[in-house]
Amino acid sequence: MNKLIHKQRLTRFMKILLSVGMMLVWGWTIFMGLFATHAKGRIVSWIIGISLNVLLGIYYSYLVKQPKTWKEWLSM
Repeated sequence: MNKLIHKQRLTRFMKILLSVGMMLVWGWTIFMGLFATHAKGRIVSWIIGISLNVLLGIYYSYLVKQPKTWKEWLSM
């Protein structure tokens, strides 16, 4: 019982950290995407920011459902 409560609290804490991290990444992406001096820098900033947010979103969805197999993961 105690392990279950600890796991739930840890999961909730990780979800909060991921949400804050995603907001920070979006903020930094917008800042760098708008104020970069060169077009290539803007494009790379957007690509990196969106990629990071996609990865953080995938991990967040894993914390919500926690599938055991790839088949379960893909069916989400």
